[in-house]
Amino acid sequence: MNVIKLSPLSILLKEVFKKRYGYIYLQGNFPWDKDSLGLIFETDVYDDVLLEDINPELIKTKRLTRVMQISRAEDAIRNAFMQKNDVTRDELVACFNNHYENDGYLDLSEYRNSRSEDT
Repeated sequence: MNVIKLSPLSILLKEVFKKRYGYIYLQGNFPWDKDSLGLIFETDVYDDVLLEDINPELIKTKRLTRVMQISRAEDAIRNAFMQKNDVTRDELVACFNNHYENDGYLDLSEYRNSRSEDT
C-alpha cells in the first residue's frame, strides 16, 4: 500500500519546478500559509487525469482540494524571483495566494510595506 505523505505549502512551492504537469492539492481554506499541508499530483501532458477521479477516497480522507495547476504556481513563483533574489517562504506563499485569488502577480514591494505596517 502506498503511503501518501502531505507536505507544507512552503516545500511544495519549491518542488513545482521539478514537476512538468499536474495540480497542487491543499487542505484547509484560502488563504493558505506556509504550513498548510498538501501534495502535488503530477500528470502527463496528454493525460489530464485528476486525483479526485482516480483516488476519491484520498481526497475525502485527507480533506484535499484541487487548488492550482503546477504551471500557474510556477508563474507566480518565477515572478517573485524576478522581483528579488531572496524571496522568503512567507512571500512565496503570499504570491501563491495572490495568484489564486486574483489570477495576477503580487508586487512584493507593496507586500513588504503592508507587512511592516502590521508590525
